Amino acid sequence: MTGAPSALLLRLSPGAGAGHVRFALSSVPEVQIISGSGLGIQVRQSIRTILAGSIAFPLVGLGMAGLLIMVVYAGIVAERKAELGLLLAMGLSRVGLSLWLSMEAALCAFLGALFGVLLGAIGLSVFVRTFGYLLTSRGITFELPSISSQIFAAWLSLLLGSLVAGLGALIPSWRLAGREVYQLLRGSGE
Repeated sequence: MTGAPSALLLRLSPGAGAGHVRFALSSVPEVQIISGSGLGIQVRQSIRTILAGSIAFPLVGLGMAGLLIMVVYAGIVAERKAELGLLLAMGLSRVGLSLWLSMEAALCAFLGALFGVLLGAIGLSVFVRTFGYLLTSRGITFELPSISSQIFAAWLSLLLGSLVAGLGALIPSWRLAGREVYQLLRGSGE
């Protein structure tokens, strides 16, 4: 590279004061100082914080859903213990029983999540036709994420919901499958 540079871009570390750099460079007459607005930096930092929260809250929600499903399936397997004991007596393995109950929970969660995705798609189309139209009519650009990213998010929510439900049901079903068959067949009165 030949010649003098026409511009230099300085990126300060977080917490560094731009005023000190501006003061030090102002003593050089050939240097013109142009600094970015603090508002842009604050907006970027706020968006980064919001993004971190938008990732953390769904993960906490998935964990809570898994705990809720675990509690619900503890009640379900306690209510169905005679039926499940009969399946064990007929030759179903303990692993097979646990996986069967886990798959049942995953399938129910998949169907529920599919209903939620369809309801969300309907809500999104209503939103686009009402609020999106209002924004567009006032000259404000309104864009949705691409169809492929929407489909990816829908499939990801379906798979994560099913996985969490299956894992949540696995612990109570595994505990039930570990009990003796005669204990399960004795009935719920004892």
